[in-house]
Amino acid sequence: MPDLHIPWTLHFDRDGTEDYGTIRDADGKDIVSTQNCQTCWLPESPDDYLEMPDLVYQLRLMSVAPKLLDALRIVVEMEYDRDEESRNFDAERLEFFASLIAEAEWREP
Repeated sequence: MPDLHIPWTLHFDRDGTEDYGTIRDADGKDIVSTQNCQTCWLPESPDDYLEMPDLVYQLRLMSVAPKLLDALRIVVEMEYDRDEESRNFDAERLEFFASLIAEAEWREP
């Protein structure tokens, strides 16, 4: 696996009236920040979220990813606690879920 200089941290802040997000590496150096983007984006209506810039979308996804991983762990654990006949997912799908969890935890499935 590549050395990504982790753990990364995700920070949200405000500079005056502008909100921005920053990803920092293990030494606290900025990897990427929306603060210095040329394309500033603030939604003016609920439909504007459909036109969200990629960087803002990626930061939002990264902020919710730990919760999604926890939810996936719960689903897999609950499914393995059931009898095979009463499971909601087949073995192949559960193995896929388990491999995603292992990848997120930087370990072999």
